[in-house]
Amino acid sequence: MPEGHAERRLVTAMFIDIVGSTDLVTLGPERMKRVLDRCFKDLSAEIVAEGGTVEKYIGDAIFVLFGAPVSHEDDAVRALRAAGRCLVKAATPVDGRPPISIRIGVETGDALVDLTAAQTDRQRMAVGACVNVATRLQAVAGPGTALVGPGTREAVGGGAALEPLGDVELKGLGPTPAWRLVGASKQHARPRVPFVGRDAELEVLQLAFRRATTGRSVLAVVSGPPGQGKTRVVEELVARIGGEATVLIGRCRPAGEGSPVEPLRELLDATNAEAVRARVTRTITDPIEADRVADALSHSAGVGTSDALRGMPIADRQDEITNAWRRYLASLARERVVIVWVEDLHWADPQLIALIDRLTLSGTSPLLLVVTARPEFAQQAGLKPTGQRFFIDLDPLSADEAQQLATLAGGMDDPITGRAEGNPLFVIELARARTRHDQALPMTLRGAIGARLDDLAERERQLLQASAIVGEAFTARDTAILLERDLGEIHASLDHLVDLLYLRSGSDGVYRFHHGLVREVAYGQLPIAERLRLHARYARNGLAKDDHERRAYHLWEAIGGPDAPWVWEDASERLALRREARQALLASAQTSASAFLTEAGIVRARRALELADTALDRAEAHRVLGDVYTVAVAGDEALAELTASIAAYREAGIAPPAKLYATIGDALGRPGGLRVLPDPAEIDRLLKEGLAAARAEGDALSEASLLTHLAERSDSADRRQQLFNEARAIIDRADDQVPFVELVAEQAMNEGLAGHALKAKELLEHAWALASRDPRARTDVLFFQSANNAFALGDLNALEATTSRYERAVAAAGPHQLLHPQRGRALIAFCRADWRATREVAQFVTHTVDEHPETAFCIAAVATLGWGTSAAAMSANFAEARDLLARARRIAHQPNIGEALLAGAFASLGLRGDVLRLDDSTPVESYTSVLAAALAAIDEWDRVLRRLPVLERRAANSDRFSGALAAALREELAARAGGPAPQHAALREIGYLGWSEMLRFRPAGVN
Repeated sequence: MPEGHAERRLVTAMFIDIVGSTDLVTLGPERMKRVLDRCFKDLSAEIVAEGGTVEKYIGDAIFVLFGAPVSHEDDAVRALRAAGRCLVKAATPVDGRPPISIRIGVETGDALVDLTAAQTDRQRMAVGACVNVATRLQAVAGPGTALVGPGTREAVGGGAALEPLGDVELKGLGPTPAWRLVGASKQHARPRVPFVGRDAELEVLQLAFRRATTGRSVLAVVSGPPGQGKTRVVEELVARIGGEATVLIGRCRPAGEGSPVEPLRELLDATNAEAVRARVTRTITDPIEADRVADALSHSAGVGTSDALRGMPIADRQDEITNAWRRYLASLARERVVIVWVEDLHWADPQLIALIDRLTLSGTSPLLLVVTARPEFAQQAGLKPTGQRFFIDLDPLSADEAQQLATLAGGMDDPITGRAEGNPLFVIELARARTRHDQALPMTLRGAIGARLDDLAERERQLLQASAIVGEAFTARDTAILLERDLGEIHASLDHLVDLLYLRSGSDGVYRFHHGLVREVAYGQLPIAERLRLHARYARNGLAKDDHERRAYHLWEAIGGPDAPWVWEDASERLALRREARQALLASAQTSASAFLTEAGIVRARRALELADTALDRAEAHRVLGDVYTVAVAGDEALAELTASIAAYREAGIAPPAKLYATIGDALGRPGGLRVLPDPAEIDRLLKEGLAAARAEGDALSEASLLTHLAERSDSADRRQQLFNEARAIIDRADDQVPFVELVAEQAMNEGLAGHALKAKELLEHAWALASRDPRARTDVLFFQSANNAFALGDLNALEATTSRYERAVAAAGPHQLLHPQRGRALIAFCRADWRATREVAQFVTHTVDEHPETAFCIAAVATLGWGTSAAAMSANFAEARDLLARARRIAHQPNIGEALLAGAFASLGLRGDVLRLDDSTPVESYTSVLAAALAAIDEWDRVLRRLPVLERRAANSDRFSGALAAALREELAARAGGPAPQHAALREIGYLGWSEMLRFRPAGVN
């Protein structure tokens, strides 16, 4: 062997010989040489494609080496795959070349490899027993076959199909076991370092899985610092479970590298709403339930927009999405346990964390939800400990475990192993770096990764650094755009980096960094100026114009930091980039708001504000920020931003748009949105200013909206009615009234609150007609108001019909919406004095609330429990009544309104103080009926007299129930003054027997 740098290596040697080449002599020497050269060229291409190195041809034979100068973990499989390709290639005539029969011998073993020769003239590259065995196997192989020696057989494991031939006599070597190649794996087998340590942690994960198999939803949080083996321990769990579970995997990424809902998209393995629907209908056969579940899943994963969800309050929307995921996962779990594995949850959007938290609270499906996260995550996220939750903190490996891992990963002695301090990734990186003792050892994990990156050729290191701009996952096209290089060259280089374990490749053509820290270190090595320019290049050339989220991230990274002024020295270029980034950020903020990812939307709108260069820029940024805060039901912040937008528009010399003022009204009108009440005069001034702007612009929708907001704020009944009438006239004049459906519903609600039941009914019928043409209409609001209106009109049949329709509409809904129609069901039973049915509805609500402690239930559940309390008390089940009342009080989040519904319940248990407190603090007219009946039940007749005029005024406006109740109360008062016994004829005429019984009932302790 010539002098050079030689190393002992594990290699796979392959000899290829052309069978019967003497037959080619008849072709003549020139033609024969051309045929052989063409054949050798074709075979060499197949060999190089699998990573082999071809020595110069030896007569009719080719000597090939796998494992030098570059080694791969699957060199033996590569050699067999190349052998199979060569057999096919040689036997196939190409462009006038006749088919040629070849035979091949392959063997694996230790050899002394001259690396200098391997990289230069490739003469006599390797010497070793495996080389001799390979050439002898080739000599005895039949035409068109490849024989494999025992070393290769052992090295490939299950990576190839081999036919045993028994012992074969090899010249000079004697009997040797041999196999005939049948086929090799088409995928690069990349054996992982064996699993070391973590037995206790794995046992806890297996316990969590076993608990899930019993029909419980379990959450396991695996936490630890980077490189501690979080992913590896979950992979080991999945490997050991095998086919016992359905495994869904999603991964969270740092802000900007993808959509915050991308993990949900990955769990669904779908890129559009149609694909989601197809997945759902495979396991959910009921079409109504399937539609509702698919709609919510698509919306939550950002692959579709649910018009129904867009119109819901935040609590209802979160409840619907959680319920949809529960139903979908439960449908999958009917066949076998489902494991949902979410990586790096510390990067997740808060709403995704909330969803994961809620999925396993009191869940009854066989579901194991495993998440990996940084150590501080569980506490910061506020995950509540329960019996179905496991928190697994990964400690460093012991010294013995670390040394064992180091040996398996490449071999290191104790001093180097100790430097890793038990961090598995650090141990492996040091092993792969093959650090020599005469060099400084990396002091940190990042240092070890950096040292490995430094070992790369400059072009490959640049490729990794540029790819890191995109994120942990990227395509060859991304990298080619960033480096402005040929795509074919990029593919080859990326595949080589996969072989060297810097990257992983997937069947989807996506490359991923071997670990997130590898990406972070590569990114950190980029000079600042180059980093910023690459971000800008990728945003402009690598992403679609409508990919607002990722363009916003990359453009912000390019121009948003403190280094931007000196990197982008050209003022015009810098201003253009700022404008481009600002527009992308605002578009992304609006997209986030429409998907209810409000925290992300707020961050992006604030960044756009930082990049504002003019007053008009500030006006637009403040407006979008105000819109996002409005969606987030943060009224104080929304008002501040929207008024700042108005001021900025004026500074720019532009009239603020009417829609901006209408949004102020929307922000102030959302329940629970304000912490500090603004100056009423200032709000009225803004709304009137907006009204003038709407009329000047001819914006009918904003004009009607502002008139409605002003009406709701008016203290004068006449003025309120006048404004409502003006708004209604605008709606009536509109050619297309569908966009006004929410305003019509709101007007119906206000008419109902004022006791104008017939007007409310007319408006509701109009709203229902419009809603039938608008899939975005909030029918839950219409159902609620229709039930209220039927009750006010004394029409129990209409109330029952509405309630039944409502129940059918929400049959597949989440627990919050599921309980909405139960309020109507309980009220119907109470009106009919069917105490048993009323209590059964209340118990159903109790069970649902207990099953879903994470859900914020509304006044519908409070009212239902209130009717149940009264029914239990009036049927002498006082312990049950007290329990129902206690539960109702726990979920009544709006004391003056929510508890006002409980006035009758308080009275039925003789809680005088609570009734009197509510009477003092609840001026809302719509609660007068229940308060008046409760006051009568505790014999507070002076207070009843103060409430009677309100009831009688409502009766004059067509509220039949208020009139019947007022008449019954007058009868009670007359009886106390010596008149006839009350008959409550008006109440009984409309079938409201329960209310009559309530007025007669006197709880214990009340005379």
